[in-house]
Amino acid sequence: IGQVLVLAFDSVNSAVYIGGLSSYSRGKFLKYNPAADTATNLSSYVSDVPNTNNDRIMSLIFDGTNVWLGGSGGFFSKYYISSSYAGVGADLSSAISSFWGGLGVSAIAYDSYRKAIYIGGGNGKIAKYDSATNIAYDLTSVLGLPASGSSDIKAMAFNSSNNKIYLGTWGGQLLSYDPATNSAATLYSVGFIIRALTISDN
Repeated sequence: IGQVLVLAFDSVNSAVYIGGLSSYSRGKFLKYNPAADTATNLSSYVSDVPNTNNDRIMSLIFDGTNVWLGGSGGFFSKYYISSSYAGVGADLSSAISSFWGGLGVSAIAYDSYRKAIYIGGGNGKIAKYDSATNIAYDLTSVLGLPASGSSDIKAMAFNSSNNKIYLGTWGGQLLSYDPATNSAATLYSVGFIIRALTISDN
């Protein structure tokens, strides 16, 4: 792999999933086994991994069972770990294509309370994906961010203490989204790109 852009830790199987791009600017998805100190290239097991110039895997999340991936060009997919489909991927890009277009999926969060996936991306795009129905809901208008590069969602995290989604943008804004009320709030402006968020119990 040429550049490692994102990591997701599988706490059930003690594995690390790696997303990024190769030295030839093609999307790459790998699994690292710390016990054996080996890495397996899984790119070919996930349908439509971005594989043209400047394509990349931009976001990963482990939901306790499977890994979800986002990438350039509106790429959105699920890699099965623990099911009868284990070891294969499902391309879900068509579920968001009608309103997402070719913008990158640069952030993913797993809502463990509602068992839902939230994705964020270019121009302030955000959506909720329901895996039971394979339906995605466009929530972009709720955030109310201008359709510009400074609004790109670069980081997302789920807070299990209040069941809200927190988001960080290229322009340095920290926001929250409350699924219970379908409302959003701008919390703070940090003055720099927010590329990662984590939730602390303290």
